[in-house]
Amino acid sequence: MTLQSKEVQDWLRNPRKAIHLAKGGSRRHALAVPTVIDEISEHLRHLALEALLSHCSDDQRSLELAEALLGCIGSLLHDLQNHGALPSLDDWSRGALL
Repeated sequence: MTLQSKEVQDWLRNPRKAIHLAKGGSRRHALAVPTVIDEISEHLRHLALEALLSHCSDDQRSLELAEALLGCIGSLLHDLQNHGALPSLDDWSRGALL
C-alpha cells in the first residue's frame, strides 16, 4: 500500500470538500488535483480543474502550479478528444451555434 498525502486522501474520500478547500485557498489541495483527476467523478473534474486554474491566476509565476496544470490537461486529454456532443471550433466560426 502506498502512502498518500492528506490532501490526496481528502480528494478521494470527499471530492466536494476538497474542491471547496482548493477554491478557498488551499494550495496543497490544488496541487493534488493532477494526482486525483482521473479518480474523481467526471462531473467533478471541471470543478477540480477550475480550482487549480484559480490558483494559477492568483500566482502567475509559479512553476509548481504550471506543472500541475499541464499534468491535469494531459490526464484529461482522452476526455477532450472524445468530446462527442461538444461543438467544434468550426461550428462556432460558421455561426452554426448562434
